[in-house]
Amino acid sequence: MAEKLLYKPFSRWIVNDVLILTLGYLFVLWVLPLHAQEPFRKYLPVIISISVTWLIVSYLFGRYRYHAGIDKGYVRTALLESYTLLICFALNLPWLFIDNRYSLVVMASLMLFFASVFFIVTGIRFAYLYASDPEEIPQQTAERAPVAATEHRILYRQTQHISSIAQLPAFQYDCIVEQTPLDTLRGINRLLAAYNAILPDGGELICRFKDKSTKKKEFLAQYPRGIRWIRYAISYCWHRIFPKLFLTKRFYYDVTQGRHRILSKTEVLGRLCYNGYEIVDECKADGMRYIRAKRIGNAPAQHKRRYGPIISLNRVGKNHQKIQVYKFRTMYPYSEFLQGYIYQKYNLQEGGKFNHDIRVNGEGRFMRKYWIDELPMLTNWLRGDLKLVGVRPLSQQYFGLYDSDLQELRCQFKPGLLPPYYADNPKTLEEIQESERKYLNLCVKNGLFATDFVYFHKILWSILFKRVRSK
Repeated sequence: MAEKLLYKPFSRWIVNDVLILTLGYLFVLWVLPLHAQEPFRKYLPVIISISVTWLIVSYLFGRYRYHAGIDKGYVRTALLESYTLLICFALNLPWLFIDNRYSLVVMASLMLFFASVFFIVTGIRFAYLYASDPEEIPQQTAERAPVAATEHRILYRQTQHISSIAQLPAFQYDCIVEQTPLDTLRGINRLLAAYNAILPDGGELICRFKDKSTKKKEFLAQYPRGIRWIRYAISYCWHRIFPKLFLTKRFYYDVTQGRHRILSKTEVLGRLCYNGYEIVDECKADGMRYIRAKRIGNAPAQHKRRYGPIISLNRVGKNHQKIQVYKFRTMYPYSEFLQGYIYQKYNLQEGGKFNHDIRVNGEGRFMRKYWIDELPMLTNWLRGDLKLVGVRPLSQQYFGLYDSDLQELRCQFKPGLLPPYYADNPKTLEEIQESERKYLNLCVKNGLFATDFVYFHKILWSILFKRVRSK
């Protein structure tokens, strides 16, 4: 019983209640015709006592437990129970009815508060359920043993309903050509996962779509100079941004059924890698981009992905522990699944970054140049995941490119916000490793504080006077 009553409350719900109570109280004082000279001071003690009681009762009824999903009936049940008990408490306060205006202010505030909270709980639940996109429904993909094609066959297909793919015979085709452009389909991940389930190991999928740059040229050619960019901005928001936002995605697909959506080449390549394919070849012909991909593994069980302005990236931290590093998004959706492909095709450029990284969008290049994308990493610094000066937190893929001795040396210390890269300005991966090795050896020899103090001023000097910029 004690375990049910004692729990760590979800602070966001408490802050919401306090904020709504305060605003409701101020609204009631503003609307009601009160004659007190200082109504705020007169009614404040009463409202504070009622508010404290509400917070305690809500805690005891479990309203402040963290709920993994919004679709929880007991959220509203706990709200009704808490409100009923609070009203009973308020009605039994003898001093509440000494002045009828006391009861009027208190009851009006409580009614307004309950109506607001109930509307928010119900409204958020409805909005959440509606916005949970049916375009990419989570589905379980069964593990399977290696399967070879029974014979060499090619299937040419135009998909209208993705559910019909499940009716195709499994492992009978070692190549499937999807002739319907992906940018006209609703549920691209579901389609790729469905083909993955019936392709044999090493089987190939060929698909096509009209990419973002082609659609942009065609769209701008349709309108005169004066209005073309305004029309394109509206079209881009509708067909590119709305399908990506959680609150607008469902509405967009209900209206358009996924037709005419704007897809970048990076996103389609990333979706294929995410769904268990390896990119074999790509080309562009007659305004369409064609991609040939090979099945190398099962599609993941989860097909819903969200892409907000702030992303969480898995990085290697101290003692090989995985840490979540926060950044502003600078890449196209599904770019995180393309790191191996980009490295194999384009290799590294000066500074250790990928040469011609197609994953980074135009806004992202600007943000990276001036470190704007790294501002959310201050949260990691405050949480203690990173220190101010230290080696850059790396992904597992990039970390694997380092020498084994440097990997072990790196993992003895926390990564940092300001890497020694900005002090030494190395050009190649080997030079970057030597720069980090030199810094880490100094940390071992002279201690963290002394070494970081020296490197902090070197980095500051490089940024301010040598114009060193992120790449």
